[in-house]
Amino acid sequence: MLVKDIIRADQVVGFSNDFTRELFLEEIAEAIKRDELRVQSRKIGESFLDTNFNHKLKGQSQWKKFMEELSSNLAMIVGVQGVPLSYIIR
Repeated sequence: MLVKDIIRADQVVGFSNDFTRELFLEEIAEAIKRDELRVQSRKIGESFLDTNFNHKLKGQSQWKKFMEELSSNLAMIVGVQGVPLSYIIR
């Protein structure tokens, strides 16, 4: 998990000479927390896949509310790489 996070951040994989065991354990703990958050956000996003819209697009007058709801839902749905669909569609 830690190495995946380093690669995601486009950093060089490796450790400096002053990298201690305590720092390593802290980095691992933080990587585990980030992974848990990614899993949670993926589950939350999957729950939005079957969500019905409250504001149906039946005419031009509903356009603004429909777009707001669509943008909100796309921001909650997480894609394959863990990126919200609203960011991908931009």
